[in-house]
Amino acid sequence: MDQACSSLACYDANHGHPIGGGKYWIDGFRLLAGDIRARCAGRRQIALAGEGCGEGWLPSLDLMLSLQVSKERYSNPKDGWQPIPFFQTVYHPYCILFGNYSSLTMPPYDDLWPAEFAPAEPLKLLDRKYSQQFLLEQARAFVWGQQPTVANFLPAQLRERPEETEFVMQLARLRSRALQYLQKGVFLRPPELEAPEATLPMSRLSIYAGQQGALTSFEGRYPMVLSGAWRAPDGNVAVALANIANEPITVPLVLPQKEYGMPRRGGIWRLGPSGHQPIGSFKGERVSVASSSHFGWSGRFGVHPLGCPRPQGTIRHPSHSSHSSHSSHNENCWSVAVPLAAREACLVEFGR
Repeated sequence: MDQACSSLACYDANHGHPIGGGKYWIDGFRLLAGDIRARCAGRRQIALAGEGCGEGWLPSLDLMLSLQVSKERYSNPKDGWQPIPFFQTVYHPYCILFGNYSSLTMPPYDDLWPAEFAPAEPLKLLDRKYSQQFLLEQARAFVWGQQPTVANFLPAQLRERPEETEFVMQLARLRSRALQYLQKGVFLRPPELEAPEATLPMSRLSIYAGQQGALTSFEGRYPMVLSGAWRAPDGNVAVALANIANEPITVPLVLPQKEYGMPRRGGIWRLGPSGHQPIGSFKGERVSVASSSHFGWSGRFGVHPLGCPRPQGTIRHPSHSSHSSHSSHNENCWSVAVPLAAREACLVEFGR
């Protein structure tokens, strides 16, 4: 529902509402949504989605459009802002968020648009140098719990840009198998990763026809692995990870037990493209993970002096010690080294 989450000041005295600002816009939308649901009651189940997201529309909408995962495409690269999953953190249990400007092409063109605004080559594939921008946008949406979305998709892209489209399909499949976390779960504070960064070329370009500016490019520093932590209704905790690099990366994953509400004992599983695999267990302050080269895992337990911001020691390689302990007055943490293949995502689950 276009313009659903808008509320503007109106000064027309003929509209029957107070002049200037007020809640009349939200009240009117609530009446509209209620009327639609009443007309469909008893015939079929419906879901209403709105453009944008806002607290005042939570009682009226089932889904909300959130495009901040693609901030680089529409905003000034020098504005000093970075997108964070603020709305997702607070309101995820009440509304499904979707949306992405993530596109592999130039904008389309509709004959109803003025000819002077038509792209020279509508839906032409963008340069491959922007591939990781596409992966970054999709990875943000995945670890933040959003419904997967692709802009300007054409079936030919499955053949012409297999790396990007396979990544999207991988994320969609993982999400469908982890809805207890990514849709029905509670968003926890994401773990701070010790992961590499890279300078990426970014395209700044509208996905819509009717644009008055051409494609512009800039560079920025971005992490190669993104993460989000989720607690399912049954109390299990999972960390969603997505590697957007073109090479394998192993990341040390540091988990604060108390903050995440971990049980005292349980199992550790990896949900990834190859399926759902048990990889270890934990009991109190001890973590045991598979040491075989098939998994490439290593794990340890530690108490970190600054509230678990970063792992201690070197745990990137499977041959390192499987667990250790340290003395400190701060919160207990687990450290698990997680291997990720190039352009791979997974969830690491902890629970009963």
